[in-house]
Amino acid sequence: MSDNNNLKILIVDDEESLRVSLASILELEGYDVKTAENGFKAIEMVKEEFFDIVFSDIRMPGISGTETFKEIKKIRPDIIGVMMTAYAMNDLIVDALNSGAFTCISKPFEIDTILSTIKEVTARPFAVVIDKDANIDKNFLNSLKHCGLNVAFSDIDSSKINFIFSHKPDVLVINVNSKEEEQKNLEILKKIKNLFGEIPKTIVVGKEEDKTFIDDINTLGNIRYIKDTVNVSKVFQVLGNKKERKILR
Repeated sequence: MSDNNNLKILIVDDEESLRVSLASILELEGYDVKTAENGFKAIEMVKEEFFDIVFSDIRMPGISGTETFKEIKKIRPDIIGVMMTAYAMNDLIVDALNSGAFTCISKPFEIDTILSTIKEVTARPFAVVIDKDANIDKNFLNSLKHCGLNVAFSDIDSSKINFIFSHKPDVLVINVNSKEEEQKNLEILKKIKNLFGEIPKTIVVGKEEDKTFIDDINTLGNIRYIKDTVNVSKVFQVLGNKKERKILR
């Protein structure tokens, strides 16, 4: 696992005593911690700086933790979300989990629960799914998450996937449906290789086998082309053994 000093954590809770005490404990463990007293401030903070993990209370005035996490996820698709609640708010919990949150922790909690959660999520392989469809099948993304991956989704616009260039993925899943998309994704892969020196394990999914495109991506490295719909088992065939998530700056 990466050095604790590389991990940036945001705590969002309207209860000051919890924010201060949890931040103090995590700072003693070596984490870089910031706090926000409500969801609106948290969203603005995420616009300004990078965070690896956000711990957010679900029930807060003004904007719920679930809605806060959804907005944060739009800004930082690769952020890991952990929800916290003292209430049986099943609908909000399910909504947060379906939106990509890793888990929900019940209050009051032991600090060991927080620390073990951090260790678990940061040891998971990091997967990025790139597709033009922002409404990609949530079942597929949730299946990847439940099978032990941290998952981020982005559309094909390279200006919106800058997080890839700060967190090297362990695996990429790229869907291509046109010549234009082939060229855009080829440029993205070239940028990744130039930055990190190698391509992560990659699955490219296409409807038609374009020999020129396949030859081009094969020159870049560890890439598998699939001419059909990708599924979780194929992702794990490419990923192979689990390895620690890499957090790079």
